[in-house]
Amino acid sequence: MRILTQTLLASSALILLSACSASIEADIDTPTESAAVESYTFGPSVENIKAHMEYLASDELLGRETGEPGYDMAAAYVADEFKALGLKPAGDNGTYFQQIKFKRAFRIAEAGNVIVQNSNGETIPFDANIDFAIGPNAGFPESTVTAPVVFAGFGIVAPKEGRNDYEGLDVEGKIVATLARTPSGIQTEERAYYGSRKGTEASERGAIGAISIPTPTSEGVYSFKRLVLEGRLASARMSWLSPTGETFSRAPSIRAGATISSEGAAKLFADAPVTLKDVLEAAEAEGGKTPTFDLPITMTITQKSEIDEVLSANVAGMIEGVDPELKDEVIVLTAHLDHIGVSRTVEEDRINNGAIDNAAGVATLFEA
Repeated sequence: MRILTQTLLASSALILLSACSASIEADIDTPTESAAVESYTFGPSVENIKAHMEYLASDELLGRETGEPGYDMAAAYVADEFKALGLKPAGDNGTYFQQIKFKRAFRIAEAGNVIVQNSNGETIPFDANIDFAIGPNAGFPESTVTAPVVFAGFGIVAPKEGRNDYEGLDVEGKIVATLARTPSGIQTEERAYYGSRKGTEASERGAIGAISIPTPTSEGVYSFKRLVLEGRLASARMSWLSPTGETFSRAPSIRAGATISSEGAAKLFADAPVTLKDVLEAAEAEGGKTPTFDLPITMTITQKSEIDEVLSANVAGMIEGVDPELKDEVIVLTAHLDHIGVSRTVEEDRINNGAIDNAAGVATLFEA
């Protein structure tokens, strides 16, 4: 998982918001209210986009991790660019910055563990960083769950697509196993939305734990081995805090979770009513509709995280509307500025520069 994307919603006429940032020198005249749209020259600048990306993805910004100085430098750059473009400040107290308090969690690796028992009560060997890996949890700094495991396919609930992977399943008080990423056959951005709700769907049905199982496609995109070697699970996990101090969570009942390798998945499905081979073949087919069922195992997941709090700012600017009938409507454009910072376990090339994710998005937002 990547660090929580910072987002901001606001109101007033036409609005341009960035939960991200960026900045460059721009020779663009800001149109006045009387200039009207016809006088504005539309068209992206390749040179501007390149300049934005080169700075935002430079080593100087150290991967733009939320709460770290590199991110603050990037946010200042974006605010300067918003000002140069003539956008009005839409942050706190007349500034471009909306300060957000985050709870930040780091994994305490030696405290994480997974124990698996079959239906006979026999313990199945399950090794850290070979069969499973555990990341940090900002919502539950320390927790242990023990429960039966239910396989819910991709864990997607998409009424528009006539799909509910939880149909007929009882996951209350259990650990939900879902396939990584999302099935084919659903429009790309809708797939991203449904994929982001996996934990929410499990939590709303009362699950207390969640594990992710790889598919051939997910392994090709970002393998379990790479996840471990690059130390992605050692990166911080962020959750924003409400003004009264509550930690935001899309899945409040999920108290612990783990990422499972292909080797680990084979062990979990050893006595399953459907073979892992058949499940993965169905997952790779168009639509990715797989059978769902109870796995004949009980799993215990233990995790512990080191927690602190940081402040980090959204950057927000506004273009006020002029049409008397439409100016109270709102258009929101966003891009996320943060990335995953400096790897804590990699020996060389430790800076995650984040050119595509998401300096490119910030740069094109400026041009928009």
